[in-house]
Amino acid sequence: MEKGASSIRSPKRRNKARKEGPVWEAAYASFSEEFAYSALEFLQPPIGSVIVDPFVGSGTSYLAANHQNCNFIGIDINPYSALLTKAKSAVEADRQLVRRLLGKVSQGRVSQPATADPNKLFRTKDVRYLNTLFGALTRRLGRESGDPLRVLLEDKSGAFDSETIALASALRASKSAARTHRRSNPAWIMVGPDPLGQSPTVGIQDQALSYGELMLNELAQSRERNPRTWCQVYAADFSAAPIPDASIAYFLTSPPYMSRLDYVVSYLPQLTALSLFSRVDLELLRMQMMGTTKMRGPLAENVAHANPLVADTLRRIRNHPSQASSGYYFRFYLQYFTDLARFLDWLRLKSRPDAQGFLVLQDSFYKELRLPMFEIVRDLARSRGFAVESKFVQPKRNHVGAMSPDQQRYAPDKTLREHVILITLE
Repeated sequence: MEKGASSIRSPKRRNKARKEGPVWEAAYASFSEEFAYSALEFLQPPIGSVIVDPFVGSGTSYLAANHQNCNFIGIDINPYSALLTKAKSAVEADRQLVRRLLGKVSQGRVSQPATADPNKLFRTKDVRYLNTLFGALTRRLGRESGDPLRVLLEDKSGAFDSETIALASALRASKSAARTHRRSNPAWIMVGPDPLGQSPTVGIQDQALSYGELMLNELAQSRERNPRTWCQVYAADFSAAPIPDASIAYFLTSPPYMSRLDYVVSYLPQLTALSLFSRVDLELLRMQMMGTTKMRGPLAENVAHANPLVADTLRRIRNHPSQASSGYYFRFYLQYFTDLARFLDWLRLKSRPDAQGFLVLQDSFYKELRLPMFEIVRDLARSRGFAVESKFVQPKRNHVGAMSPDQQRYAPDKTLREHVILITLE
């Protein structure tokens, strides 16, 4: 008999759910709410337990934790993703205060961090509005507090929920007000006028006020339906988050897939706007993210020496006759497997002896070569003292790779497999 009464649902979001809703943005690779709810129903954490998601994305795992009357710690190196999660927990936000903050009238130019140039993406009046709003938020949080974003994210009391919603609304609005457009890749944003001639017609302030109302309405409903639990989020690499050793009892997460999507570029307007409020180094983010297309420099092949399946996978990639296989692509996959092993080392260090949780994984291809992610993670996890059990497997024919002419040439019938695996300590 399964531990919980619930069977595990599919992590794949339905096509309708993939379309961006009027309130919250969903991370492109986020898993479904139905899966997150079923996963925690399976684990049956006691009321008041802490659920941890080291790759929190847009906070679907938080919604499931709150529904189960559990507290939550989310971690994401992308500060905008961290803010989205925190905003979903901001049930103490005051509608009148949010309106006053978002209704601030631009008061000219304010000094700003020099980590991004907002003038390439936004009109001058929108930059002035953001500076005015962010100045008001910083004054409310106290300049002596250090990084104002960190103050918002790590607060567990709800004292800054109004400020959180004001910030999230403005950043949400910055996306549609930016001078950007998309091409065939849904996660890649191009800076500059839309080739189809479409351009933003509404400023950030008007849209921020609208998004603020929608978020507050959603949060009011959530407060009626669900218990009040705390949510703490760290905008950092998982290894830099202050999680005590041997403290994680329950986890639910999905490490970035090997799809070579640039999640900094996909959130370029929001992160650029956020750099006016908190120091956000976009290039450093791109370099540090797991699965990044950027190379960090020479890497030791320790992960390959320690795992035969990783070594064989890297050997097949390096020996592939296509261009750059033995150079850039070999280094990319070596870096990914190194990061994956680093994550599992961290999870082992931070887990209690009775820890348990779920990872969502997806197979990948290099040209026509299938890269067996489930088997690789299984072997890496077992070598670190984890027990691994497959709980759900689903084929995926619709994916970003299917749009690539190069992939169509090498593997025209490519079908990926998405895996849900239960991990416990042996």
